[in-house]
Amino acid sequence: MLSSSTRVLLVLCLMACAGAAVFFRRRQNAGRARGGRISGPKLAWLLYAVFLWFLVCPLVALDASVPGEARIVLGAFAVSMWLRGAAELYMLYVSRNWRPPYGVGHDLGCIALVGAGLVY
Repeated sequence: MLSSSTRVLLVLCLMACAGAAVFFRRRQNAGRARGGRISGPKLAWLLYAVFLWFLVCPLVALDASVPGEARIVLGAFAVSMWLRGAAELYMLYVSRNWRPPYGVGHDLGCIALVGAGLVY
């Protein structure tokens, strides 16, 4: 069971992500934004991914009431996602050399990481 402070923080983070998603959708669909308009399902996926990968995993990993093994796996996954996020944003908007196979490779690595953690 998560501590009450972690549960409250997760609810606050979810509300902040939902607010940011509404703002992002309005801005993305308001004009000629890079990438074009964003659909509701795509926005829902983006909200889910950001909330789960970048917020839930590290917050749960930092909660002392969670078993140590789960904390290690969730923490490693969270670090992996934060590093990917930083690298992907840099490669998308600065060096402009991001390719989908990089993401697929990272996804396969994450599957291996979580799978190994479940077996261990």
